[in-house]
Amino acid sequence: MMRPTLSNVVVLGAGLFAWTACASGQSDEEAKPAAASKPAGPQLPFAGIPTGEDPLTVEEVEVLIERIEASWPPPADDPLRSPASLGDVLTILKLDQVNLFQKAVDFATRHDGLEASVLEAQIELAWGESYAILMEVLLALGQYVDRSTMHLQLKRRRTAAEETELEGLIALTDRTARVVEAFQLMMMDHNKKGKRLAGDVIAEHPDSYLGYRLAADYYRTVRAWPKFNEMIAKIEAIKPDSNGLVFLKAAAALQRDQDPQGAADLYREALDNDPQFVRAQAHLLMTHQEFAPMYAEFKKLRKLNPNHQVVQWVGGVFALAERLAKIER
Repeated sequence: MMRPTLSNVVVLGAGLFAWTACASGQSDEEAKPAAASKPAGPQLPFAGIPTGEDPLTVEEVEVLIERIEASWPPPADDPLRSPASLGDVLTILKLDQVNLFQKAVDFATRHDGLEASVLEAQIELAWGESYAILMEVLLALGQYVDRSTMHLQLKRRRTAAEETELEGLIALTDRTARVVEAFQLMMMDHNKKGKRLAGDVIAEHPDSYLGYRLAADYYRTVRAWPKFNEMIAKIEAIKPDSNGLVFLKAAAALQRDQDPQGAADLYREALDNDPQFVRAQAHLLMTHQEFAPMYAEFKKLRKLNPNHQVVQWVGGVFALAERLAKIER
């Protein structure tokens, strides 16, 4: 597996470094990471992660993800911690909240029927895509952190505080590389599970609306666009007003057509149809590469679901990137 680059590793590290400051509901000012002159290494929540070039084992990935999730549990009073219906499972899917996904999968697994099977597969596919979105956001923000870090590295004379900061960033790079690697492995694991489950459902129910909807999502994930188009045509014939159809078209506009503006328009249409469609808002982040519009979408996501993983894990990165972007200007 290719090792993560300096850009996305340093960005992720900055986000983890600022994790305790970016709790949901805080202002941008409160969410800013620690001052640059403060040593980064000792304050990292992942300071105990072993470094090295050997790939992570399955056990190491599980421990690492457990540590991440333990620092970010769902609110104790959230009724979706214990879903009571398949409707709750669908709500969790639309909330796009990773720390509720396992509860949703467990509930769906205990129930028979096409709807339960479709939701279980959709949750797994969305789970894998959530990790992909986290990494894509971090890569997009990485340019600001990377430029700042390289500037520090190239300075001929550094103050003691700058030396401490640089040492912390170097150590941070090693540790957070392991976190990125874990995210990559988790993404692949959930994609594999989702594809297997989707394949089973499609084989058993090739001519149902729910089967078509799942098949379209599955074929989008594997980039089988001719098959995707077939499923879209079937959904349009059966339920042309489906909001899931709007979402699928938005994702295809971005991933297949490389049309971020068209995708953004469709994601916003899906949100107009269902203002609580958090997953659509999270995908809107991917329609921007420049910081200002991406940050604007992030703020909307934070307001819509402050417990979303992008808010909880990457909120500090946005605050850091905002500060660095201001310095560049």
